[in-house]
Amino acid sequence: MSKKLSKKNKRGSYISTVCGRIEKNKLGITDPHTHIWIEDVLDTLYPCPVIKDFSFIKSELINYKTCKGDSVIDCQPFECGRNGNKLYELSIESGVNVIAVTGFHKRQYYPNVSKIWKMSKKEASDFFIKEIQTGLEETINSGKTIKAGAIKIAFIGKLENQYLALTEAALAAAAKTDRPIIVHTEKGYNIELLVDFLRERKIDCSKVLLCHMDKRNNFDLHKLLAHNSFYLEYDTFLRQKYNPQENAWPLLINMIKNGYYKSVMIGSDISGIDMWRSINKNFGLGSYFNKIKEKLFSMEIGSDIVDRLVGKNVSDFLAD
Repeated sequence: MSKKLSKKNKRGSYISTVCGRIEKNKLGITDPHTHIWIEDVLDTLYPCPVIKDFSFIKSELINYKTCKGDSVIDCQPFECGRNGNKLYELSIESGVNVIAVTGFHKRQYYPNVSKIWKMSKKEASDFFIKEIQTGLEETINSGKTIKAGAIKIAFIGKLENQYLALTEAALAAAAKTDRPIIVHTEKGYNIELLVDFLRERKIDCSKVLLCHMDKRNNFDLHKLLAHNSFYLEYDTFLRQKYNPQENAWPLLINMIKNGYYKSVMIGSDISGIDMWRSINKNFGLGSYFNKIKEKLFSMEIGSDIVDRLVGKNVSDFLAD
């Protein structure tokens, strides 16, 4: 991976939410990686998390809005539990902006008989483009226009077989639609391979968000990724098994103090209803972000930097 320094390109002024296009300055505090609705997926290779208590999630989102939380990216793609109609309803009834994704997740979360995992590269690219330009597959007959605002891909540490085909399809769709790419990583494992793959194809790295990267606590790596204009998402602050006080927090502070705060986003990755109920006991998603902000302020980190970490970087990333 080269050490060439590049700057993040200028973005447009609008973002695609499930309720339509909004001005980027209305995004506010934003969770760049979470899950607010996941339906049961039958006959999968691995038990999928489920989130489908509408009244509870609606209440949590209303509380998030009350605590100055404005937006979330729901990172569940088609065929592994996404329901764009529910995302729309939750957004309308809570007032929270919701950005949906097209693309693909890990194979294990899909039914054994899956459309996505049988598609050719062109078929997958056309499908992703359709979900961005026309509407999410499950919402086409709803009478509403509900579109994806970003493309998710899953990187498991290698690029081969259908993972490679779907990754190339996602890149083609991104080039066609100017939508950014959100990457699930396996704790940042072998991310250098994906980085080289993207750079060889001259992908605009400032339109790529690498998720769960604080699980790989390597400041030199993170600094290099930031130099190459990638965005990094940190989300272990709720997960004590990853010891955030000794890993995520020092990494975040190091990135800030060395001037890389424009490359970092703070997320939650709430991946199931039990996790939603757990965060509810700690006063909800809004409180999660406010506590992080308060801790950063207590370290005399300025509001301009904090605002970037919890929102402005996301709006810059999403805008087209």
